[in-house]
Amino acid sequence: MHGSEVILAAANHSVKSPGTQMKHRGRCQPSQRCAVAAAGSLFQDPTPPGNITFSTIGTNTTTLSWVEPVNMTKSYNIMFYWNASSPITVPSNSLNTTLLSLKSGSYYTVTVVTVGVRGYQSTPVSRYVFTRPLPLKLPQYYNVTSTSVSLNWSRPDEYQSSYTYRVQTNVTSSSSLINNMIVINESATIVNLTPGQTYTFLIYTRAADNSTESDPVSLTTCTVPGQAGGVTVNNYQSVNSLVVNWTAPTGIVSNYNVTITGDVNRTLQNTSTQVTFTNLLPGRNYTVTVQTISGSCNSPITTVTEATYPTPPGNITFITIGTNTTTLSWVEPVNMTGVTKSYNITYYWNASSSITVTTNSPNTTLQSLKSGSNYTVTVVTVGVRGYQSTPVSRYVFTRPLPLKLPQYYNVTSTSVSLNWNRPDEYQSSYTYRVQTNVTSSSSLINNMIVINESATIVNLTPGQTYTFLIYTRAADNSTESDPVSLTTCTVPGQAGGVTVNNYQSVNSLVVNWTAPTGIASNYNVTITGDVNRTLQNTSTQVTFTNLLPGRNYTVTVQTISGSCNSPITTVTEATYPTPLGYVTFNTISANSITLSWAQPVNMTNLVMSYNITYGNASSSPIIGAQTSNTNNTTLQSLTSGTNYTISVMTVGVRGYQSTPVTGSVYTKPWPVSNLNFVNVTSDTVILSWSKPLEYQNTYRYRVLTIVTSSSTLISNITMYNESATVSNLTSGETYTFFVYVRAADNVTESDPVNRTICLGE
Repeated sequence: MHGSEVILAAANHSVKSPGTQMKHRGRCQPSQRCAVAAAGSLFQDPTPPGNITFSTIGTNTTTLSWVEPVNMTKSYNIMFYWNASSPITVPSNSLNTTLLSLKSGSYYTVTVVTVGVRGYQSTPVSRYVFTRPLPLKLPQYYNVTSTSVSLNWSRPDEYQSSYTYRVQTNVTSSSSLINNMIVINESATIVNLTPGQTYTFLIYTRAADNSTESDPVSLTTCTVPGQAGGVTVNNYQSVNSLVVNWTAPTGIVSNYNVTITGDVNRTLQNTSTQVTFTNLLPGRNYTVTVQTISGSCNSPITTVTEATYPTPPGNITFITIGTNTTTLSWVEPVNMTGVTKSYNITYYWNASSSITVTTNSPNTTLQSLKSGSNYTVTVVTVGVRGYQSTPVSRYVFTRPLPLKLPQYYNVTSTSVSLNWNRPDEYQSSYTYRVQTNVTSSSSLINNMIVINESATIVNLTPGQTYTFLIYTRAADNSTESDPVSLTTCTVPGQAGGVTVNNYQSVNSLVVNWTAPTGIASNYNVTITGDVNRTLQNTSTQVTFTNLLPGRNYTVTVQTISGSCNSPITTVTEATYPTPLGYVTFNTISANSITLSWAQPVNMTNLVMSYNITYGNASSSPIIGAQTSNTNNTTLQSLTSGTNYTISVMTVGVRGYQSTPVTGSVYTKPWPVSNLNFVNVTSDTVILSWSKPLEYQNTYRYRVLTIVTSSSTLISNITMYNESATVSNLTSGETYTFFVYVRAADNVTESDPVNRTICLGE
């Protein structure tokens, strides 16, 4: 509670004094206060209220309550005033009231008296209270360092000169109290703070009692974090990583933002004082910045630059090696395309002084070298800041000159003898390597090292073509001149056992033979006739395709070995004829069939004939055969109404027959006989007839009825018996009735037999 309770004898508030009461009523005891009623009765004064309590205290209101007096019928008067202002009285019938329209931040005296019968009042009970000031306005921080924060604000409304301010500083994360400062002006600087710490500042307006305060106004900020110190960046000669180290600052640090910029841009957040950037590109400059982060506050940035080492060049290749020069190239260093760089090339031979040349391209030519000598060549990549990669080295011998005028002077089936002249600038340390290859496969047969200018290569295979490569060799027994080449072959053997087989093919012949003794490079196989062609083959079989059918051909086989050829072997054979085209049945009767067919493909103007065979299901498969030199024929003496299978084959040269072309057809049944009208009415006709010749129990009959005058179809019926009834006809109309015998295929029919009649009305 604010204020102290006091008892006031407020005579100016119309309360009777005890002395006056005693004068009017001499019978009261000294310790009692009495009142005299109008009728002469004696009344006791009301008892004062109990302790006053302020339940709420605002800026312009306050609510108070008090303890009820004992055994009294009463009301209450509440009087209040501030400083020297006139008091205000408000009545109340309850034990509490709210005082309104008060002045903020002001000292009020509040008095409560009990009002009894006839308006008599108890002794007063008083307390004082300060209303709360209004909060200050527009707080802000205007200067923040790593260890201090300066604040200012505007005065609150209804400001009083007696006001002060309390600035309370808490650590935001833990709400722990750091500082409590009382100031009389509208600004404050809080010092001795921790760098990088987040603080909450609560600013209260204080009334003159130095106790009653406004609601707080809050500001939160953090001090500037300490800057990372001693930042270093080291590549440790790495081509793809940089290691950043620094010293932790004093104060609070949440983490560090470490950023690298260059051909790779990346930011890492770290809580330790070391970061390694990996997967960087080689031979590049990078800028690294380190910034301390604490909450939402950042320190100043520290910047350091460093570069990665370049990657070494790729494999060195000697493009050309001469007697006194060599041109070399190397693969561009990995991940350094488009990056400014150069290369240092250092070379020396034996104990000579080394020479270094520089180039910006991935190749160079070394000049003025000593022929036949061993040179060590080293290439390094030179990147930014002059950083050099690990070296890549190779050695190379300059080459001797090639020998002159090689020749072979004796060739047998198993050996070849060679000789040549010494090369220019001949040295006594030179030797010669004679390499023998099978020319067709380049397979190595022999490698011979000789010191003189001749060599004989023995144990060769007859019929094989060989290439002889002769090299001049330097003292290292490895580096060689360009080769001088000679090619020749031993005598090949003749192909034997030549056979030609058509395997009944119309367009191909297969040629087989036995390989001769020794090796053949290949064989020339030639076919002549209506098709002429030569095939080269390394196996002992050749198939000639796309030939013409039904022709005789001559085939020759010759062994080829390099530029050498064997004698020729000759064989003849023919292709089979092609089958004829689609068979057409031109006329079909009851006992004969005339058929024709298209000429066989690719056999125009050739001498040929045709074999025709035929049979039916009720007899043996073939019941007849005949030959024709034209593309048509007639089969005679057939049985009516019977299914015949007919095959036709082309007969070509050597009597070779084609695959058969087969067709199936029914001969026509013989027509019925004795067609008569059995019964005729005005709308119905009954017909009957006799079975045809050579009747078969598979036969059926078809009766076709038309209006004779218009050929309009009236009915089309089939049956197995030799009679038919046609009804629903029109009286007075003329009708024609056709009767067909139908074979077992339900398609082939005899010639029709017909009768015409006019129905009477």
